[in-house]
Amino acid sequence: RTWLKAYPTLEASLELHITEWGHDSENHLGYDNNYGAAHTVAGAIEMVGVVERAFVFEIQDGKDPKGEKLWGRWGLLTHNDFGATAKPRYNALKLLDKIGNQRLQLLGKGSWVKALAAKNNQGDIQIVLSNFDVYGKHTEAVPITLTDMPSGSYTVTREFHNGQLQSTAASVSDGTLVTNVHLSPNTVVLVTIAKK
Repeated sequence: RTWLKAYPTLEASLELHITEWGHDSENHLGYDNNYGAAHTVAGAIEMVGVVERAFVFEIQDGKDPKGEKLWGRWGLLTHNDFGATAKPRYNALKLLDKIGNQRLQLLGKGSWVKALAAKNNQGDIQIVLSNFDVYGKHTEAVPITLTDMPSGSYTVTREFHNGQLQSTAASVSDGTLVTNVHLSPNTVVLVTIAKK
Protein backbone atom coordinates (compact mmCIF):
# COMPACT_ATOMS: atom_id res chain seq x y z
CA ARG A 1 0.00 0.00 0.00
CA THR A 2 2.91 2.36 0.65
CA TRP A 3 4.06 1.92 -2.95
CA LEU A 4 0.59 2.77 -4.25
CA LYS A 5 0.61 6.16 -2.50
CA ALA A 6 3.06 7.34 -5.15
CA TYR A 7 0.21 6.89 -7.68
CA PRO A 8 -2.81 8.64 -6.12
CA THR A 9 -4.93 8.39 -9.27
CA LEU A 10 -4.58 4.60 -9.22
CA GLU A 11 -4.54 3.90 -5.49
CA ALA A 12 -8.33 3.80 -4.97
CA SER A 13 -9.02 1.52 -7.94
CA LEU A 14 -6.27 -1.10 -7.64
CA GLU A 15 -6.66 -4.37 -5.77
CA LEU A 16 -3.69 -5.78 -3.93
CA HIS A 17 -3.02 -9.45 -4.70
CA ILE A 18 -0.40 -11.76 -3.25
CA THR A 19 0.05 -14.47 -5.85
CA GLU A 20 2.22 -16.88 -3.86
CA TRP A 21 2.87 -16.99 -0.14
CA GLY A 22 3.80 -19.38 2.62
CA HIS A 23 6.13 -19.81 5.56
CA ASP A 24 9.13 -20.79 3.39
CA SER A 25 9.81 -20.38 -0.32
CA GLU A 26 11.72 -23.67 -0.30
CA ASN A 27 10.38 -27.15 0.38
CA HIS A 28 9.80 -27.37 4.14
CA LEU A 29 8.33 -30.14 6.31
CA GLY A 30 5.95 -27.56 7.80
CA TYR A 31 3.91 -27.75 4.60
CA ASP A 32 3.02 -31.34 5.57
CA ASN A 33 1.93 -30.72 9.16
CA ASN A 34 0.16 -28.42 11.62
CA TYR A 35 2.91 -25.79 11.44
CA GLY A 36 1.90 -24.89 7.89
CA ALA A 37 -1.81 -25.08 8.73
CA ALA A 38 -1.55 -22.61 11.60
CA HIS A 39 0.78 -20.28 9.68
CA THR A 40 -1.54 -20.21 6.66
CA VAL A 41 -4.63 -19.30 8.69
CA ALA A 42 -2.77 -16.80 10.89
CA GLY A 43 -1.37 -15.15 7.76
CA ALA A 44 -4.77 -15.07 6.07
CA ILE A 45 -6.34 -13.49 9.16
CA GLU A 46 -3.70 -10.76 9.20
CA MET A 47 -4.38 -10.02 5.51
CA VAL A 48 -8.12 -9.34 6.03
CA GLY A 49 -8.86 -5.74 5.11
CA VAL A 50 -5.36 -5.24 3.68
CA VAL A 51 -5.04 -7.68 0.78
CA GLU A 52 -7.95 -8.36 -1.57
CA ARG A 53 -6.70 -11.75 -2.82
CA ALA A 54 -3.98 -14.12 -1.65
CA PHE A 55 -3.28 -17.30 -3.58
CA VAL A 56 -1.80 -20.37 -1.95
CA PHE A 57 0.81 -22.19 -3.98
CA GLU A 58 0.32 -24.97 -4.88
CA ILE A 59 -2.92 -26.97 -5.04
CA GLN A 60 -1.27 -30.38 -5.28
CA ASP A 61 2.23 -31.66 -4.57
CA GLY A 62 4.51 -32.43 -7.44
CA LYS A 63 5.94 -35.93 -7.53
CA ASP A 64 8.84 -36.55 -5.16
CA PRO A 65 11.91 -37.85 -7.01
CA LYS A 66 12.44 -40.32 -4.13
CA GLY A 67 8.83 -41.52 -4.19
CA GLU A 68 7.85 -40.18 -0.75
CA LYS A 69 4.25 -39.22 0.02
CA LEU A 70 5.22 -36.25 2.22
CA TRP A 71 8.34 -34.34 1.30
CA GLY A 72 7.75 -30.76 2.35
CA ARG A 73 6.23 -29.72 -0.95
CA TRP A 74 3.85 -26.73 -0.97
CA GLY A 75 0.67 -28.55 -2.04
CA LEU A 76 -2.59 -28.58 -0.12
CA LEU A 77 -3.02 -32.17 -1.34
CA THR A 78 -0.51 -34.97 -1.78
CA HIS A 79 0.44 -36.17 -5.26
CA ASN A 80 -2.12 -38.33 -7.14
CA ASP A 81 0.11 -41.38 -6.69
CA PHE A 82 -0.75 -41.13 -2.98
CA GLY A 83 -4.48 -40.52 -3.44
CA ALA A 84 -4.48 -36.71 -3.46
CA THR A 85 -4.84 -36.80 0.34
CA ALA A 86 -5.72 -33.55 2.10
CA LYS A 87 -2.86 -32.11 4.14
CA PRO A 88 -3.39 -30.06 7.34
CA ARG A 89 -3.26 -26.71 5.47
CA TYR A 90 -6.16 -27.85 3.29
CA ASN A 91 -8.27 -28.71 6.34
CA ALA A 92 -7.37 -25.43 8.06
CA LEU A 93 -8.37 -23.40 5.00
CA LYS A 94 -11.68 -25.29 4.86
CA LEU A 95 -12.39 -24.07 8.41
CA LEU A 96 -11.49 -20.51 7.48
CA ASP A 97 -13.78 -20.74 4.45
CA LYS A 98 -16.76 -21.56 6.69
CA ILE A 99 -16.71 -18.22 8.50
CA GLY A 100 -19.56 -15.85 7.72
CA ASN A 101 -19.29 -12.60 5.79
CA GLN A 102 -20.52 -10.13 8.43
CA ARG A 103 -17.32 -9.24 10.30
CA LEU A 104 -17.56 -8.57 14.02
CA GLN A 105 -15.29 -6.46 16.19
CA LEU A 106 -12.70 -8.54 17.98
CA LEU A 107 -10.54 -7.19 20.80
CA GLY A 108 -7.53 -8.60 22.60
CA LYS A 109 -5.62 -10.62 20.02
CA GLY A 110 -2.47 -12.07 21.56
CA SER A 111 1.04 -12.44 20.28
CA TRP A 112 0.63 -16.12 19.38
CA VAL A 113 -3.10 -16.42 18.69
CA LYS A 114 -4.66 -14.67 15.71
CA ALA A 115 -8.44 -14.49 15.38
CA LEU A 116 -11.24 -13.44 13.07
CA ALA A 117 -14.88 -13.09 14.14
CA ALA A 118 -18.04 -12.94 12.04
CA LYS A 119 -21.73 -13.69 11.95
CA ASN A 120 -23.02 -16.17 9.37
CA ASN A 121 -26.31 -16.11 7.43
CA GLN A 122 -28.04 -18.13 10.16
CA GLY A 123 -27.09 -15.51 12.77
CA ASP A 124 -24.50 -17.73 14.46
CA ILE A 125 -21.34 -16.10 15.78
CA GLN A 126 -18.15 -17.67 14.45
CA ILE A 127 -14.56 -17.17 15.52
CA VAL A 128 -11.54 -18.67 13.77
CA LEU A 129 -8.48 -18.96 16.01
CA SER A 130 -4.96 -19.91 14.96
CA ASN A 131 -2.20 -20.53 17.49
CA PHE A 132 0.80 -20.27 15.17
CA ASP A 133 3.98 -20.88 17.14
CA VAL A 134 7.22 -21.11 15.19
CA TYR A 135 8.78 -22.87 18.21
CA GLY A 136 5.88 -25.29 18.81
CA LYS A 137 5.96 -24.64 22.58
CA HIS A 138 3.13 -22.28 23.53
CA THR A 139 -0.17 -23.82 24.53
CA GLU A 140 -2.82 -21.15 24.95
CA ALA A 141 -6.04 -20.98 26.96
CA VAL A 142 -8.01 -18.46 24.93
CA PRO A 143 -10.86 -16.71 26.76
CA ILE A 144 -13.82 -15.68 24.62
CA THR A 145 -16.31 -13.15 25.99
CA LEU A 146 -19.30 -12.13 23.90
CA THR A 147 -21.31 -9.11 25.00
CA ASP A 148 -24.80 -7.84 24.13
CA MET A 149 -26.03 -11.41 23.69
CA PRO A 150 -29.77 -12.14 23.89
CA SER A 151 -30.78 -14.22 26.92
CA GLY A 152 -31.23 -17.91 26.24
CA SER A 153 -29.50 -21.22 25.67
CA TYR A 154 -26.62 -21.64 23.23
CA THR A 155 -24.49 -24.40 21.77
CA VAL A 156 -20.76 -23.68 21.55
CA THR A 157 -19.08 -25.89 18.95
CA ARG A 158 -15.32 -26.12 18.50
CA GLU A 159 -14.23 -27.66 15.20
CA PHE A 160 -10.48 -28.25 14.96
CA HIS A 161 -8.54 -28.57 11.71
CA ASN A 162 -7.56 -32.14 12.66
CA GLY A 163 -11.24 -33.15 12.62
CA GLN A 164 -11.81 -33.09 16.38
CA LEU A 165 -15.25 -31.72 17.31
CA GLN A 166 -16.37 -30.52 20.76
CA SER A 167 -19.78 -29.14 21.73
CA THR A 168 -20.85 -27.61 25.02
CA ALA A 169 -23.99 -25.88 26.25
CA ALA A 170 -23.99 -22.31 27.52
CA SER A 171 -26.67 -20.00 28.82
CA VAL A 172 -26.93 -16.24 28.86
CA SER A 173 -28.99 -14.28 31.38
CA ASP A 174 -27.00 -11.05 31.76
CA GLY A 175 -26.06 -10.37 28.12
CA THR A 176 -22.62 -12.00 28.39
CA LEU A 177 -21.44 -15.40 27.17
CA VAL A 178 -18.02 -16.58 28.35
CA THR A 179 -16.17 -19.66 27.10
CA ASN A 180 -12.57 -20.81 26.74
CA VAL A 181 -10.69 -22.65 24.02
CA HIS A 182 -7.59 -24.69 24.74
CA LEU A 183 -5.16 -24.41 21.82
CA SER A 184 -2.09 -26.56 21.49
CA PRO A 185 0.77 -25.06 19.47
CA ASN A 186 0.01 -24.81 15.75
CA THR A 187 -3.68 -25.51 16.06
CA VAL A 188 -6.60 -23.97 14.17
CA VAL A 189 -10.19 -24.02 15.43
CA LEU A 190 -13.54 -22.65 14.30
CA VAL A 191 -15.77 -21.76 17.26
CA THR A 192 -19.47 -21.43 16.46
CA ILE A 193 -21.97 -20.05 18.98
CA ALA A 194 -25.54 -20.88 17.97
CA LYS A 195 -28.76 -20.00 19.83
CA LYS A 196 -30.90 -23.06 20.58
